[in-house]
Amino acid sequence: RPIETAVFFEEGFSYPSSHVAVSCATFLAINIWVWRYASSRRTRFLCTTLCLSLIFLIAYSRVYLGAHYLTDVIGGLLEAFSVLLFMTTLVGNIKLPEKAAQIFRPPVVAAASVALLLMAASLISSQVTEVSAEVRKTGVEESVPSVESILPQLPRYACRLTQTPSIPINVIMVGDLDRFDSLLVREQWRRVRPSAFYTREIHAPIFPAFVDAQPPLLTFEKRNGDERQILRIWPTKFSVNGCQVSVASIIREKLHRKWFGMQIFQVDPDLDLVVEQWCNNHVHSELRCRIEQGFRKRGFYRISHPFFTHGVVAIVERDQECLKHNKGGE
Repeated sequence: RPIETAVFFEEGFSYPSSHVAVSCATFLAINIWVWRYASSRRTRFLCTTLCLSLIFLIAYSRVYLGAHYLTDVIGGLLEAFSVLLFMTTLVGNIKLPEKAAQIFRPPVVAAASVALLLMAASLISSQVTEVSAEVRKTGVEESVPSVESILPQLPRYACRLTQTPSIPINVIMVGDLDRFDSLLVREQWRRVRPSAFYTREIHAPIFPAFVDAQPPLLTFEKRNGDERQILRIWPTKFSVNGCQVSVASIIREKLHRKWFGMQIFQVDPDLDLVVEQWCNNHVHSELRCRIEQGFRKRGFYRISHPFFTHGVVAIVERDQECLKHNKGGE
């Protein structure tokens, strides 16, 4: 192996997982709370069965299936439910004089509720302000002389809802996305509806990914037996000679296993091979695809879907005006 090759460790899945540990601990705490305050044996039995079943399901999905989405969703619900139980227990155990109990207990409950609402409002408002700033930032078009001049400013990853890096950005598109859309459809790429994850494609879902808190504007899928390619496209605020610049992620997934009709796919870690095949497939098409070096450091990246790369990125141009401009600048 070349000496300059390095290994980079990024935030991603590891076992034992902190998500699993926190979820299991919260389940046990809720179960203890129910056994302490619930007098019905049926309620205790149902709660214990539910907690143990969910713990088993989380462990099975994380370890065997390698899926982290279940723990993300359940973890958020557990956090909200735990806060509710804590406040209910706290308010229920406030000791007041008998005469003052009827006077002060409703205000205490109201004050606690108002405090929770204010905390939630401050948290939501701060998050919305941050996201809206990014939206305004990407909404204003900024003209640049060439794509190479903005490479350091472009995102390197698309993230999950928890802002953990999920998939790499490895394609930069220059041109009108409507024309890319029509060309990809002619090349047998299938558009993925935003609601497909929740409806008829739940057996082989394409999970969402976000760049600057924004979902992809376009998502395409191309199946070939037990393999599929997923292309996600996000527009940016930049433009070259009036041609829009977008970032994209193209990955190849292989069918890992089937479980009760659900298809579990695994991302191919050879990122450069996917990019090179993408460019080679468009040698004689309307697209102009070239590969640039140095988009990211060379090495093996451990994120949600580990991959190895030499740091290449594909720059794809569709519009003739963009092609003329870049030819003139070369």
